[in-house]
Formats: sequence, structure tokens, C-alpha cells
Amino acid sequence: MENNPKLSHGYRRPDSERNIIPLRRISCLLITLAAACALSLNAQVVNGDFSSGTNGWNIVFPPGNIYPPNYGLGQLDTDGPGPLPVSQALFAQVGSSDLLNLEQNVNLTAGVSYLFSANLAMVPHAFNADGGTISVYIGPTLITSYSFGFVTSLTQTKYAVLSTNYVPAASGSQTLSIHFSRGYGTDADTPSDYIDNISLTPPAAPPLNIQLLAGNVVLTWTNAAYGLQAAPSVTGTYTNVPSAANPYTNAISGPSRFYRLIGN
Repeated sequence: MENNPKLSHGYRRPDSERNIIPLRRISCLLITLAAACALSLNAQVVNGDFSSGTNGWNIVFPPGNIYPPNYGLGQLDTDGPGPLPVSQALFAQVGSSDLLNLEQNVNLTAGVSYLFSANLAMVPHAFNADGGTISVYIGPTLITSYSFGFVTSLTQTKYAVLSTNYVPAASGSQTLSIHFSRGYGTDADTPSDYIDNISLTPPAAPPLNIQLLAGNVVLTWTNAAYGLQAAPSVTGTYTNVPSAANPYTNAISGPSRFYRLIGN
């Protein structure tokens, strides 16, 4: 089965099998296979859990930096009492003149609502007036941010989750940029701000519903942003079905055909 971020599959039985399987059973089998062949979405972010180090990411120091900040990878449970285990995460100790941006390019489709999510944590090293801020940009647009605020405990790690939806106005490659910032200079007291489990995912593909009606196969789906494709086998090659409007009606004749939905 092809690995595609926005698709779901249906199946039409060949004529030879129609001769020995009752129509009602064919209809149930079609719907079952359509559900069984639905694919989950691929994340738009590469190596968002840092399990491969910083591969896929660019570490960028803004032009105004005077000093390079301290940063690296460390083992931390970034959701504290939550269900996630200890895992590798990226941390940065930044100040007003030694900032850090974490960046990679993502391919987005105009009009699609993408969900951004990440786990954050702040490990204190002393009392501090500013625990740091982590801000997320797509291109020049700030989509979300979180500030840890005052550090009032030397032993209490703070935890947070960044979660927001973003709908791009244009399709194509854009820069996902995560900014680490803090309002004071760096020294031995500077807290370590962590990020992990970064994801940017489109919504799940709608189901491709299949039924038999008056001797025809009728395919229906609920989102006009998805188009219909067909292939002679489940592994493809899939091609667009010309002028395939919802609902799409096709006679039960000829060889087997496999169908899927794909985001436009």
C-alpha cells in the first residue's frame, strides 16, 4: 500500500466473484475493505522526538547574538506526571543576547487546518525572574508561544504543552521555526528550556464510503478538499479519476479497481 499522508481506500470485486457471492455480501465486503485500508497520516515534521539526534533540524543563531547559547540533547520526561516516559529532548539555555532558533522546512497545503503540538519543560538552576519563552512560527507568522514565567523553586521542573491549529494561505514549502528566548543574560543560573514530541499534522482523511445501488458501485465522501484516485491493484499506481464528483457512480464491470481519496 502506498505511503501517502492523505488517503483512504475502497475496493470493487471482479465480475468472476460477483457470480458466486450474493450482492448483499459483496456490499458488506466492500465497506469492510474500505475501512480496513484506511491509512493513518504521516507527520509533517521529521524527527520531532529527537530520537535521531538533531537530524532534520537546523540550529540557527539570530544575527543579533553576541554569544552562542548553551544547547544540546538530554534525557527528560517532558510531561512530568503524564503518560510519556523519559526520552531524548532538545534543550537551550538562552538570554537576551544569545538566542536560538530550531528550524526545518515543512510542505503545507493551502486551506488545510494543521495541528501543531509539542511538549515543553523548564528545569531551574536557581531562582530566576524569567524562565524563558518558546515561540513557534510558520514563515513569518507566530502561531503559538508559551512563557514559563518566574522561577520560584530550585527543585520543581515546570511542564507545558503547546497545541494550536494553523491554516496556511498558500501551498508549498514553508519554514517551521521554534524560537527560544529570555529577557535576561545567561550565566550559571539560566534555566534549561526543553522541547520534545514536535508534530504538525493535517486532519485525518475522510472515510470513503462504498455501496451497491441498482447494480452500480457508488462511492461517497464528505470533504470536497479530497479527490478520487483509482488503481488496478492495492499497491498502485494510483491516478486521478477524471471529473470524479461526489457521489461517484461506476458500473460493476471489467477488471478489479481499487480506490482512494487524496488531498487536493
